[in-house]
This record gives sequence, C-alpha cells and structure tokens, in this order.
Amino acid sequence: MGIFDVSFSKFITPAVVKFVYIILMVLLGLGYLFAVIGGFSADVVTGLIALILGPVVVFLYLLLIRVSLEALVAVVRTAENTTELLRIQGGGGAAMAGPPQQPYGGPPPGQSPYGGQQPGPHTGPQPQQPPYGQQPPPQTPPPGFYPNQ
Repeated sequence: MGIFDVSFSKFITPAVVKFVYIILMVLLGLGYLFAVIGGFSADVVTGLIALILGPVVVFLYLLLIRVSLEALVAVVRTAENTTELLRIQGGGGAAMAGPPQQPYGGPPPGQSPYGGQQPGPHTGPQPQQPPYGQQPPPQTPPPGFYPNQ
C-alpha cells in the first residue's frame, strides 16, 4: 500500500495530486460563492465587485495551484526516472561496491587527465600589479579597434 509504505520505496504523489487538485477547485468555487453571497448581503456594490472580480481571483489562484502541483509532480517523476535508470544500469547509488568508475570522456586509467603534464602554477611571465593603493595605468585600445578611427 502506498500510504502505509514506511520504506518510502514508491511515490504516491502522482496518484494523490489529482484528488488534491479537485478538492482545491471545489474549495475555490465554494469560497467564490460565499464571497458573492457575503458581498450582496453587505451591499449591492460589494456584491457586484465580488461577482465581477471573483472569477479573475479564482482563476489566478487555480493557475498558481496548478503550476505548483505540476512542479511537484515533475520533481517526483525526475526522482522516479533516476531510480529506474540506476536500476537499469545495475547501480546502487552511493552504496555501490567496487572502485569508482571513470566518467565518460575521461583519460584511460593510469594516465594523467592533463595530457602528461601535472597541474601547477603558471610558469609564464606574470603581469605586474601596481602597489597597494595605486590605480593601474589606463589601457588604450589598439589602433583600428573603433570603427570610426
């Protein structure tokens, strides 16, 4: 059973989200109905404002709810797809036994990833930095840099 699965091995969100959306639509409709009735019982102008602006407010709330629920379902489906890909590849995630696998496009085992050179400090000429508190000299563009020169 989905709700009583204490190991959380199956997601119930995609099945539950339909009912949540329907319940929220009904609640928004009832809220609109009560707002119109309350508006007309207070004043005719307030009732007309609720009658005219109410559907816009309900639509915006319904749109916000829909986008939020779709984002939630997208996250859950991404997790499901990731779990399925790990199952297909025979991986167990972080608990997988054995040495780490070389990522695609990496060098063969035993070869340096830097083409035989070890990473280190830059050995070429270093640009001179002005002393602390002084501004560097302004740099001028080379001739012909601007089209109207």
